[in-house]
Amino acid sequence: MCESSIVVSVIIPSYNYGAYISDALKSLQAQSFRFWEALVIDDGSSDDTASVVGGFVESDCRIRYFYQVNAGTSAAKNTGLKLSVGKYIVFLDADDLFAADKLRLHVDHLERSPHVDISFSRFRYFLDGQPDRLFTRYDLSSQQEWQVAVQGGYRETIPVFMRENNMTIHAPMLRRSLVQRVGFFDVRLSALEDWDYWLRCCLCDAYFELLGSDGAFALTRVHARSVTRNLSFSIYKDLVYFKVRESLSDLIGYDDGRLYMVVLSELLRQERKRNRKSRRFFKLAIGNLFFKLGWRARVLLVFKLLFAAKS
Repeated sequence: MCESSIVVSVIIPSYNYGAYISDALKSLQAQSFRFWEALVIDDGSSDDTASVVGGFVESDCRIRYFYQVNAGTSAAKNTGLKLSVGKYIVFLDADDLFAADKLRLHVDHLERSPHVDISFSRFRYFLDGQPDRLFTRYDLSSQQEWQVAVQGGYRETIPVFMRENNMTIHAPMLRRSLVQRVGFFDVRLSALEDWDYWLRCCLCDAYFELLGSDGAFALTRVHARSVTRNLSFSIYKDLVYFKVRESLSDLIGYDDGRLYMVVLSELLRQERKRNRKSRRFFKLAIGNLFFKLGWRARVLLVFKLLFAAKS
């Protein structure tokens, strides 16, 4: 496929996800919309990612493979942005999937709505090996819709996205013109980099609009090696909120600026309260466990802790 015919660039960062990336690429090849390129950015994998993707590269010229020394997911996404050529941008984690009509529906939406910068879809989670059972929460606890169908510019989107991330990384399709305004992902963030990016889009007054069709679902695999499962997000959440607070100061000239600062201050207060409560619960739980142990186990545990502190 010649470069001039590419409409959508799909950026796929991957780190040791050779076991899953085949499914991701197959879901892309199954798309009803065919004018796309896929840029697999291998972020220093030590598994068989290169050979797995290599088979797809040989048989499908739309798929390209790039290796970089491990630098994190944000850096991998930035590499993809720099190498991509499409009018529209979509991100796809290497262990996730697209519904079959996702690209076509988003392209149609953006083509008929030139005022929309971000066309975003509903998203669902599935347990690895059970793709037919879909949930709205990562912990697979609910099928009740919670995502806010926000529509509009910063006045509508900032209050929603400040409270929580309203969409997964592969739910939206972005115009390249918006990416050029917002810039690259923050390489300091090894998690929540997508939430930070959507907030920056909000602060740039990007126009968001929900594409409510089930055919545009973004599907997230839940498995034991998932980054979402294995990272602690508190330090990254603090950084995201800090960045928002700094950026909101530029909005003070808007009528809404001071209101948003008040809202953010309340969110930070609630977050600190939750953190204090979590620490108290953890200490209480450890204390209860300690006193339930026999005296020999207590002595052994104390010696282990002292040894760990010295080392």
